[in-house]
Amino acid sequence: MIRLATHSDLDRIMVIVNEVIKEMHVRGSQQWSTDYPKRADFIQDINKRELYVYEQAGEVAGMCAFSETGHAEYSLIPFSTTNALTIKRLAISPRYRNKGISHQFIEAIKRVADEKNKQAINGDTFKNNPDAQAFFLKHDFCFIAERPDDEGDVPLYYYELTLK
Repeated sequence: MIRLATHSDLDRIMVIVNEVIKEMHVRGSQQWSTDYPKRADFIQDINKRELYVYEQAGEVAGMCAFSETGHAEYSLIPFSTTNALTIKRLAISPRYRNKGISHQFIEAIKRVADEKNKQAINGDTFKNNPDAQAFFLKHDFCFIAERPDDEGDVPLYYYELTLK
């Protein structure tokens, strides 16, 4: 079941974040680290009512922010519209992978986007994060652009799913 996250979910969310960081680093992606995402990012998402969790048998198995605000550089990206929701901080515990949870998050964000009269869903990932790239392509997002990140490290890839 997907529901809005609450502050009582934060400890479990951070466990998932740490699991995912370890996996990313093993695969060569530094997209997440001890610097990002932080507990404060999730607190802000919860306070804005933009963080959703997938719960199974009373345990949070994953989370995803459906944000009304894109990242600062989004104005530089040739998305088809600015009237979009942005996927941020999607993560699923390794114990719950390959059970269709990411698909359920996509269906949920589509419903939220429809309720908010959004025309698209967008997101981004690092060039060296092929799992995230595959996620976007699997769910019919189109690759929009590549851009260096602000720190000049690994380039970012930007994706968009047009809804209307």
